[in-house]
Amino acid sequence: MGLFYAPAFFAHLLGRCLQQLTYTGKVLGVARLGVTVIATFVVCWSPWLTSLDSALQVLHRIFPVGRGLFEDYLANFWCVTSVFIKWKSLASNAALMPVCAGLTVLAALPSMVQQVLQPSPKGLLLGMANSAFAFFMLSYQVHEKSILLPLLPITLLAASEPDCAIWGPAIASFSMYPLLALVPPPQRLPWLHDRLFVSYSFVFIAGAMLYLNWRQWNQQGSSSASKAKTK
Repeated sequence: MGLFYAPAFFAHLLGRCLQQLTYTGKVLGVARLGVTVIATFVVCWSPWLTSLDSALQVLHRIFPVGRGLFEDYLANFWCVTSVFIKWKSLASNAALMPVCAGLTVLAALPSMVQQVLQPSPKGLLLGMANSAFAFFMLSYQVHEKSILLPLLPITLLAASEPDCAIWGPAIASFSMYPLLALVPPPQRLPWLHDRLFVSYSFVFIAGAMLYLNWRQWNQQGSSSASKAKTK
């Protein structure tokens, strides 16, 4: 699940490196960042790099691709639109995975570009929320509870984004209502009961994603603050 935040951190750290005043400083900053990322990866994965089978088992746990595009009912693009477009029947899992990956990157790209150009602490939090939204909305095999991941940075932004901090948890909880199963669905068209919950939530989640991307690109003083810190 930490992968949901990875694009935001990558873009922010790369932006900080590129804010150096000299070309040499930029190159050294990117080089240090690359070495740190590779070293961290090797340390974290070292217990499972002893054999190919162990590494593949970890990857299988992290990316459960065999489960299909989505399970049950969740308020993301693939599940909501499957009412009209039967994605699982239209294409195989092997074909859907790269499509999901590409769309997820495209959805996170505007937020990443903003942080590469104008890295800032508030921009990082907004980028984390937007990156997590992109993964939840468009990536392959998302769990319903993954909607909780954008709430962490949104909660930290409560002082500047109080409406999102107030309504975000409510909408997220509402979207996960099918998991509770406290109230049995009606006997007639039982699938419609859960579909209405996730479709209604999807509208608000998509709106929050668009709004926070707009807010990230329209921060006040983010560029000047970043340049001041670099100096």
